[in-house]
Order: sequence, then structure tokens, then C-alpha cells
Amino acid sequence: MNEPQPISRDEMAMELATSMVEQRDIMRSILKETLRSAKMGHIREAGRTKCPRAGEIRGSLQRFPRAIDLASCPVERGGTWHTHVTEDEIRTPTNSLPDMANVMFGLIDASIVVGTQTADVIVAPEDREAGKQAFRNAIGADVSEPKEITSAIKDGRIVPAQARIRARRQFPGLVYTVETGFGDLDAKVEQIPDASWATPPKSGGEEAVAGNGYAPTAFAPHSIEAAAERADGAVEGFGLKDLLISQALGTVVGNVVDKAFFE
Repeated sequence: MNEPQPISRDEMAMELATSMVEQRDIMRSILKETLRSAKMGHIREAGRTKCPRAGEIRGSLQRFPRAIDLASCPVERGGTWHTHVTEDEIRTPTNSLPDMANVMFGLIDASIVVGTQTADVIVAPEDREAGKQAFRNAIGADVSEPKEITSAIKDGRIVPAQARIRARRQFPGLVYTVETGFGDLDAKVEQIPDASWATPPKSGGEEAVAGNGYAPTAFAPHSIEAAAERADGAVEGFGLKDLLISQALGTVVGNVVDKAFFE
């Protein structure tokens, strides 16, 4: 039986990710924004988009609990930094399964989830089509866009935590973790009341099935699905140039709410 060929990384995507990891001021800023919101009792994800060709950093458009809308780059995919909002993930985060889908389906070239101790990175593959197929094989579902992951989880065709582990093992050259070492910010995590952190379903390392029955209504399946539908509509209606890189695309499981609940 033939072993699957390893998926090589896109070197330009790797260069982008490397430059983003070196921008510690931005990583520090989004962590501080998240911690500040948690301390105030209204936790919000935080993030930025990097457009390498223009040398531009774009801020977030809208922030929500477990969700963030990030501006896209005008003529390129770019990369995103963002935070997760559970007590463990603010320290040692992991790209969730749908975070990975953002990269594997070509919406961005790099996804960096920033924590006070480490940051988790995934970069685009050199062969995009081979990468997509390998991703489908790893998660065990024939999906072609991020919103289909939501449906597959809802239908029981994907168990997110196990699928994410398999996907990470499938792409050892694309996924890696770096130390951030923001010790002063790490100490502030202890000062945040337990009730201020997002509750299950968690993303990343402890990712749970979408629509956890113990979660608030805003995290229920119909909310998650609506967010994914709307975000994919933005892709179809406006194209890459005007695309809102939304964590409704990136973290539809465990990190997404329909913004209608907060408007």
C-alpha cells in the first residue's frame, strides 16, 4: 500500500508566518485587548490581518465573544493573528479545526493563534489542491469549504477534537508552535474571574462538538450555522478583494456566534 506523500509548505506563506511571529508588539496588543475585555466582564476575541505586499496591518472590524471579523487584504490572502477566549487557550492555544480550514481552503496563507505562553501556527501548502485533499482525508469528510465542516459536525460525520489531531499529524511541515513568553500577561490571567472566561464548547486543544447542550443559546447549532452561511455568502458575493476574513469562517466550531445575538 502506497504511503501518502508529505505535504510541503508554501515558502512564501512560511516567510509571512515567520515575519508575523516576530511582530511581538502586535501579539502583545491583541492579548492585552482580550485580557482587558475579560477583566471588564465582556470577553472579546482580538486579532489583526497582515497584508505583506502592501506592508499593511489591518485591525479588526468587529469583535464578539468567541468571534471576530478581520479585514481582508485587497489583492492577496495575507495572514491573521487572533486569540482564543478560554483560560487554557489564552495561554497555550491551538488552531481549531475550522481555523485550519481557513488556511487549507485558501482564505488566508497563515493563521496564528496567540497565547501568553505559546502561539500556534499553520501555513498554506505548496500544492493547494493536494493540501485540500489531504485535509479531507485527515478529517474524514468530503468538504470543500469551511461552512461544510459545520454541517459535517452537526450531522455527526466529524468529531472535531479527533479530526483536528489527525489533521495536525497529516501536516507536520505546516503546523508548529512557538514560545511567546509574555510572562507579565500570563500573570494577569490569574487575576481574571473564572466566570469571565468563555465556557464550553472550547476550541483548539479541547474542542467540543458544535452546539454543546450546556452552552448558551448564542452558541447553539443554528447560530453557528447562520454565521457560517453569512460568511460564505460574503465570499460568493464579493470575492477575495472585498472579503471579510471572519472567524465565522475560521472558528465555526467552539468560537463562533451569530453577531445578530449581540447587535
